Amino acid sequence: MNFSFASMEEARAKEKSFNEFFMAIKSIIQEQQSALYQGPQKWEKEEADLNQEFIKLQVEIDLRLKDNFDTVGAVHFISEIVKLTNSYLFKKKANSSAFLLKRIAAYINKIFSVFGFGNNTSSDCDFSFLQANITTAGTENTLFNREEVLHPYVSVLSKFRSDVREAAMKKSDSNVFLQLCDSLRDETLPNLGVRIQDNAAVPYVFADPQQLKREIQLNKEAARENQLKKLKSQLQQVQKDIETWEKKKVPSQDLFKNNQNYSQFDERGLPTHDTKGNPLPASQKKKIEKQVASQETAFKSYLEKTKTQPDFFDQLTAKKTQLLDAIARLETAS
Repeated sequence: MNFSFASMEEARAKEKSFNEFFMAIKSIIQEQQSALYQGPQKWEKEEADLNQEFIKLQVEIDLRLKDNFDTVGAVHFISEIVKLTNSYLFKKKANSSAFLLKRIAAYINKIFSVFGFGNNTSSDCDFSFLQANITTAGTENTLFNREEVLHPYVSVLSKFRSDVREAAMKKSDSNVFLQLCDSLRDETLPNLGVRIQDNAAVPYVFADPQQLKREIQLNKEAARENQLKKLKSQLQQVQKDIETWEKKKVPSQDLFKNNQNYSQFDERGLPTHDTKGNPLPASQKKKIEKQVASQETAFKSYLEKTKTQPDFFDQLTAKKTQLLDAIARLETAS
Protein backbone atom coordinates (compact mmCIF):
# COMPACT_ATOMS: atom_id res chain seq x y z
CA MET A 1 0.00 0.00 0.00
CA ASN A 2 1.12 3.54 -0.73
CA PHE A 3 1.48 5.63 2.46
CA SER A 4 3.35 8.55 0.89
CA PHE A 5 2.55 12.12 1.96
CA ALA A 6 0.87 12.80 -1.39
CA SER A 7 -1.36 9.72 -1.11
CA MET A 8 -2.34 10.61 2.47
CA GLU A 9 -3.20 14.16 1.41
CA GLU A 10 -5.31 12.75 -1.42
CA ALA A 11 -7.10 10.47 1.06
CA ARG A 12 -7.82 13.39 3.37
CA ALA A 13 -9.16 15.42 0.46
CA LYS A 14 -11.50 12.58 -0.54
CA GLU A 15 -12.67 12.11 3.05
CA LYS A 16 -13.40 15.85 3.30
CA SER A 17 -15.25 15.76 -0.04
CA PHE A 18 -17.43 12.83 1.06
CA ASN A 19 -18.18 14.37 4.46
CA GLU A 20 -19.19 17.68 2.90
CA PHE A 21 -21.35 15.80 0.39
CA PHE A 22 -23.27 13.97 3.13
CA MET A 23 -23.65 17.14 5.18
CA ALA A 24 -25.06 19.01 2.18
CA ILE A 25 -27.57 16.20 1.49
CA LYS A 26 -28.51 16.12 5.16
CA SER A 27 -29.18 19.86 5.16
CA ILE A 28 -31.47 19.62 2.11
CA ILE A 29 -33.36 16.63 3.52
CA GLN A 30 -33.92 18.46 6.79
CA GLU A 31 -35.31 21.47 4.90
CA GLN A 32 -37.56 19.36 2.68
CA GLN A 33 -38.79 16.72 5.14
CA SER A 34 -42.43 17.52 4.51
CA ALA A 35 -41.97 16.88 0.79
CA LEU A 36 -40.12 13.58 1.07
CA TYR A 37 -43.08 11.24 1.33
CA GLN A 38 -45.92 12.96 -0.48
CA GLY A 39 -46.55 10.49 -3.28
CA PRO A 40 -45.09 10.37 -6.80
CA GLN A 41 -42.14 12.62 -7.59
CA LYS A 42 -42.23 15.00 -10.52
CA TRP A 43 -38.77 15.19 -11.97
CA GLU A 44 -37.40 17.66 -14.45
CA LYS A 45 -34.63 16.99 -16.98
CA GLU A 46 -31.87 17.60 -14.42
CA GLU A 47 -33.27 14.95 -12.05
CA ALA A 48 -33.80 12.45 -14.87
CA ASP A 49 -30.24 12.99 -16.18
CA LEU A 50 -28.71 12.65 -12.73
CA ASN A 51 -30.70 9.49 -11.99
CA GLN A 52 -29.65 7.96 -15.33
CA GLU A 53 -25.97 8.67 -14.67
CA PHE A 54 -26.39 7.39 -11.11
CA ILE A 55 -27.71 4.05 -12.42
CA LYS A 56 -24.81 3.76 -14.90
CA LEU A 57 -22.24 4.45 -12.20
CA GLN A 58 -23.84 1.89 -9.87
CA VAL A 59 -23.21 -0.72 -12.57
CA GLU A 60 -19.56 0.38 -12.81
CA ILE A 61 -19.14 0.15 -9.03
CA ASP A 62 -20.75 -3.29 -8.98
CA LEU A 63 -18.33 -4.49 -11.66
CA ARG A 64 -15.33 -3.17 -9.69
CA LEU A 65 -16.45 -4.88 -6.49
CA LYS A 66 -16.84 -8.17 -8.38
CA ASP A 67 -13.39 -7.71 -9.95
CA ASN A 68 -11.39 -9.08 -7.01
CA PHE A 69 -12.87 -6.30 -4.87
CA ASP A 70 -11.27 -3.38 -6.72
CA THR A 71 -11.70 -0.79 -3.95
CA VAL A 72 -9.72 1.93 -5.72
CA GLY A 73 -11.83 1.60 -8.87
CA ALA A 74 -15.06 1.59 -6.85
CA VAL A 75 -14.07 4.71 -4.91
CA HIS A 76 -13.24 6.44 -8.20
CA PHE A 77 -16.80 5.93 -9.47
CA ILE A 78 -18.26 6.91 -6.09
CA SER A 79 -16.33 10.17 -6.47
CA GLU A 80 -17.88 10.58 -9.91
CA ILE A 81 -21.36 10.23 -8.36
CA VAL A 82 -20.45 12.88 -5.80
CA LYS A 83 -19.16 15.24 -8.51
CA LEU A 84 -22.29 14.84 -10.63
CA THR A 85 -24.54 15.32 -7.61
CA ASN A 86 -22.62 18.42 -6.49
CA SER A 87 -23.01 19.88 -10.01
CA TYR A 88 -26.73 19.15 -9.86
CA LEU A 89 -26.95 20.82 -6.43
CA PHE A 90 -25.16 23.90 -7.70
CA LYS A 91 -27.66 24.24 -10.56
CA LYS A 92 -30.86 23.47 -8.66
CA LYS A 93 -29.95 24.73 -5.18
CA ALA A 94 -33.16 24.98 -3.09
CA ASN A 95 -35.17 23.27 -5.84
CA SER A 96 -33.18 20.04 -5.59
CA SER A 97 -35.04 16.75 -5.25
CA ALA A 98 -34.51 15.61 -1.67
CA PHE A 99 -35.98 12.20 -2.57
CA LEU A 100 -33.36 11.56 -5.28
CA LEU A 101 -30.55 12.99 -3.16
CA LYS A 102 -31.46 10.70 -0.28
CA ARG A 103 -31.41 7.68 -2.59
CA ILE A 104 -27.92 8.60 -3.81
CA ALA A 105 -26.58 9.29 -0.30
CA ALA A 106 -28.09 6.06 1.05
CA TYR A 107 -26.47 4.06 -1.76
CA ILE A 108 -23.02 5.58 -1.17
CA ASN A 109 -23.39 5.02 2.56
CA LYS A 110 -24.29 1.37 1.89
CA ILE A 111 -21.14 0.89 -0.21
CA PHE A 112 -19.07 2.57 2.48
CA SER A 113 -20.56 0.14 4.98
CA VAL A 114 -19.32 -2.70 2.76
CA PHE A 115 -15.84 -1.16 3.00
CA GLY A 116 -16.26 -1.03 6.77
CA PHE A 117 -16.30 2.72 7.39
CA GLY A 118 -19.79 3.92 6.55
CA ASN A 119 -22.75 4.70 8.81
CA ASN A 120 -20.90 4.71 12.13
CA THR A 121 -20.87 7.02 15.11
CA SER A 122 -17.16 7.81 14.78
CA SER A 123 -17.70 9.57 11.46
CA ASP A 124 -17.76 13.36 11.22
CA CYS A 125 -21.22 13.12 9.62
CA ASP A 126 -24.31 11.75 11.37
CA PHE A 127 -25.88 9.26 8.95
CA SER A 128 -29.07 8.73 10.95
CA PHE A 129 -30.92 11.11 8.62
CA LEU A 130 -30.74 8.43 5.92
CA GLN A 131 -32.88 6.10 8.01
CA ALA A 132 -35.11 8.78 9.58
CA ASN A 133 -38.81 8.42 8.78
CA ILE A 134 -41.56 11.01 8.81
CA THR A 135 -44.80 9.97 10.45
CA THR A 136 -46.66 13.19 9.69
CA ALA A 137 -45.76 15.86 7.16
CA GLY A 138 -43.17 18.13 8.80
CA THR A 139 -43.19 16.23 12.13
CA GLU A 140 -40.28 14.02 13.20
CA ASN A 141 -40.80 10.87 15.23
CA THR A 142 -38.50 12.15 17.99
CA LEU A 143 -39.22 14.67 20.75
CA PHE A 144 -36.80 17.23 22.11
CA ASN A 145 -36.68 20.08 24.58
CA ARG A 146 -37.34 23.01 22.27
CA GLU A 147 -35.89 25.71 24.52
CA GLU A 148 -32.80 23.67 25.37
CA VAL A 149 -32.03 23.05 21.70
CA LEU A 150 -32.75 26.59 20.50
CA HIS A 151 -31.15 28.54 23.37
CA PRO A 152 -27.51 28.63 22.11
CA TYR A 153 -28.60 29.59 18.57
CA VAL A 154 -31.00 32.31 19.73
CA SER A 155 -28.31 33.63 22.08
CA VAL A 156 -25.88 33.95 19.15
CA LEU A 157 -28.53 35.56 16.96
CA SER A 158 -29.42 38.05 19.69
CA LYS A 159 -25.79 39.10 20.19
CA PHE A 160 -25.26 39.39 16.44
CA ARG A 161 -28.34 41.62 16.16
CA SER A 162 -27.08 43.83 19.01
CA ASP A 163 -23.64 44.19 17.41
CA VAL A 164 -25.16 45.07 14.02
CA ARG A 165 -27.57 47.53 15.61
CA GLU A 166 -24.75 49.22 17.55
CA ALA A 167 -22.62 49.51 14.40
CA ALA A 168 -25.57 50.92 12.45
CA MET A 169 -26.28 53.55 15.13
CA LYS A 170 -22.61 54.59 14.94
CA LYS A 171 -22.95 54.79 11.15
CA SER A 172 -19.94 52.49 10.86
CA ASP A 173 -18.18 51.70 7.61
CA SER A 174 -19.49 48.74 5.62
CA ASN A 175 -16.31 46.81 6.49
CA VAL A 176 -17.46 46.69 10.12
CA PHE A 177 -20.62 44.82 9.11
CA LEU A 178 -18.63 42.44 6.92
CA GLN A 179 -16.28 41.72 9.83
CA LEU A 180 -19.26 40.95 12.07
CA CYS A 181 -20.58 38.54 9.43
CA ASP A 182 -17.18 36.89 9.05
CA SER A 183 -16.83 36.53 12.81
CA LEU A 184 -20.26 34.89 12.99
CA ARG A 185 -19.34 32.49 10.17
CA ASP A 186 -15.74 31.70 11.17
CA GLU A 187 -15.75 31.86 14.98
CA THR A 188 -19.21 31.74 16.56
CA LEU A 189 -21.30 29.29 14.53
CA PRO A 190 -18.60 26.62 14.15
CA ASN A 191 -18.66 26.23 17.94
CA LEU A 192 -22.32 25.25 17.53
CA GLY A 193 -21.55 22.82 14.72
CA VAL A 194 -22.77 25.07 11.89
CA ARG A 195 -20.81 25.88 8.76
CA ILE A 196 -22.05 28.82 6.66
CA GLN A 197 -21.01 28.39 3.02
CA ASP A 198 -20.65 31.42 0.77
CA ASN A 199 -21.79 31.03 -2.85
CA ALA A 200 -22.56 27.33 -2.37
CA ALA A 201 -25.49 25.19 -3.50
CA VAL A 202 -26.29 24.53 0.17
CA PRO A 203 -25.98 27.74 2.25
CA TYR A 204 -25.28 25.93 5.52
CA VAL A 205 -24.57 22.47 6.90
CA PHE A 206 -24.33 20.92 10.35
CA ALA A 207 -21.05 19.26 11.30
CA ASP A 208 -18.98 18.22 14.27
CA PRO A 209 -17.73 21.41 16.03
CA GLN A 210 -14.26 19.94 16.51
CA GLN A 211 -14.04 19.13 12.81
CA LEU A 212 -15.06 22.69 11.91
CA LYS A 213 -12.52 24.12 14.35
CA ARG A 214 -9.80 21.98 12.77
CA GLU A 215 -10.81 23.16 9.29
CA ILE A 216 -10.84 26.80 10.40
CA GLN A 217 -7.42 26.41 12.01
CA LEU A 218 -6.00 24.79 8.87
CA ASN A 219 -7.53 27.54 6.72
CA LYS A 220 -6.04 30.20 9.00
CA GLU A 221 -2.61 28.56 8.81
CA ALA A 222 -2.84 28.31 5.03
CA ALA A 223 -3.92 31.96 4.81
CA ARG A 224 -1.05 32.97 7.11
CA GLU A 225 1.45 31.05 4.96
CA ASN A 226 0.08 32.66 1.80
CA GLN A 227 0.26 36.09 3.40
CA LEU A 228 3.83 35.45 4.55
CA LYS A 229 4.79 34.35 1.05
CA LYS A 230 3.19 37.47 -0.41
CA LEU A 231 4.89 39.81 2.10
CA LYS A 232 8.30 38.20 1.59
CA SER A 233 7.93 38.56 -2.16
CA GLN A 234 7.07 42.24 -1.71
CA LEU A 235 10.05 42.68 0.64
CA GLN A 236 12.36 41.07 -1.90
CA GLN A 237 11.15 43.50 -4.56
CA VAL A 238 11.48 46.53 -2.25
CA GLN A 239 15.02 45.50 -1.27
CA LYS A 240 15.87 45.11 -4.94
CA ASP A 241 14.47 48.58 -5.67
CA ILE A 242 16.42 50.10 -2.78
CA GLU A 243 19.66 48.50 -3.99
CA THR A 244 19.00 49.75 -7.54
CA TRP A 245 18.37 53.33 -6.46
CA GLU A 246 21.28 53.23 -3.99
CA LYS A 247 23.54 52.63 -6.98
CA LYS A 248 21.79 55.15 -9.20
CA LYS A 249 22.00 58.04 -6.74
CA VAL A 250 25.80 58.01 -6.75
CA PRO A 251 27.19 60.86 -8.96
CA SER A 252 29.59 59.62 -11.65
CA GLN A 253 32.49 61.59 -10.14
CA ASP A 254 32.04 59.64 -6.87
CA LEU A 255 31.82 56.25 -8.56
CA PHE A 256 35.41 55.33 -7.72
CA LYS A 257 35.71 57.42 -4.58
CA ASN A 258 37.58 55.62 -1.76
CA ASN A 259 38.24 52.71 -4.12
CA GLN A 260 41.35 50.92 -2.80
CA ASN A 261 42.13 49.36 -6.16
CA TYR A 262 43.55 52.63 -7.53
CA SER A 263 46.18 55.10 -6.31
CA GLN A 264 45.69 58.17 -8.53
CA PHE A 265 42.64 59.91 -10.04
CA ASP A 266 42.08 62.69 -12.59
CA GLU A 267 40.02 65.88 -12.14
CA ARG A 268 36.79 63.95 -12.93
CA GLY A 269 37.49 61.45 -10.18
CA LEU A 270 38.38 58.68 -12.61
CA PRO A 271 41.26 56.34 -11.72
CA THR A 272 44.46 56.70 -13.78
CA HIS A 273 46.98 54.50 -11.89
CA ASP A 274 46.79 51.13 -10.14
CA THR A 275 47.80 50.45 -6.51
CA LYS A 276 51.48 50.13 -7.52
CA GLY A 277 51.47 53.53 -9.21
CA ASN A 278 51.52 52.15 -12.73
CA PRO A 279 49.38 53.91 -15.39
CA LEU A 280 46.24 51.98 -16.30
CA PRO A 281 46.23 50.33 -19.74
CA ALA A 282 44.06 51.87 -22.46
CA SER A 283 41.65 48.90 -22.42
CA GLN A 284 40.94 49.36 -18.71
CA LYS A 285 40.51 53.12 -19.15
CA LYS A 286 37.98 52.46 -21.91
CA LYS A 287 36.08 50.11 -19.62
CA ILE A 288 36.04 52.75 -16.88
CA GLU A 289 34.74 55.34 -19.33
CA LYS A 290 31.82 53.03 -20.18
CA GLN A 291 31.06 52.57 -16.48
CA VAL A 292 31.05 56.32 -15.97
CA ALA A 293 28.75 56.91 -18.95
CA SER A 294 26.35 54.30 -17.65
CA GLN A 295 26.45 55.85 -14.17
CA GLU A 296 25.75 59.31 -15.59
CA THR A 297 22.60 57.96 -17.23
CA ALA A 298 21.58 56.22 -14.01
CA PHE A 299 22.20 59.32 -11.90
CA LYS A 300 20.16 61.40 -14.36
CA SER A 301 17.20 59.02 -13.94
CA TYR A 302 17.57 59.36 -10.15
CA LEU A 303 17.43 63.16 -10.40
CA GLU A 304 14.35 62.95 -12.65
CA LYS A 305 12.70 60.67 -10.11
CA THR A 306 13.36 63.09 -7.25
CA LYS A 307 11.72 65.90 -9.22
CA THR A 308 8.37 64.09 -9.32
CA GLN A 309 8.76 62.20 -6.02
CA PRO A 310 11.23 63.99 -3.74
CA ASP A 311 10.76 61.51 -0.88
CA PHE A 312 10.45 58.32 -2.90
CA PHE A 313 13.60 56.79 -1.40
CA ASP A 314 12.37 57.48 2.15
CA GLN A 315 9.08 55.85 1.18
CA LEU A 316 10.92 52.74 -0.01
CA THR A 317 12.88 52.41 3.24
CA ALA A 318 9.70 52.99 5.27
CA LYS A 319 7.93 50.30 3.19
CA LYS A 320 10.77 47.91 3.94
CA THR A 321 10.42 48.55 7.67
CA GLN A 322 6.64 48.00 7.51
CA LEU A 323 7.07 44.72 5.64
CA LEU A 324 9.70 43.47 8.10
CA ASP A 325 7.38 44.29 11.01
CA ALA A 326 4.41 42.58 9.35
CA ILE A 327 6.48 39.45 8.61
CA ALA A 328 7.76 39.36 12.20
CA ARG A 329 4.20 39.59 13.59
CA LEU A 330 2.96 36.76 11.36
CA GLU A 331 5.94 34.53 12.20
CA THR A 332 5.46 35.19 15.90
CA ALA A 333 1.78 34.31 15.62
CA SER A 334 2.59 30.82 14.27
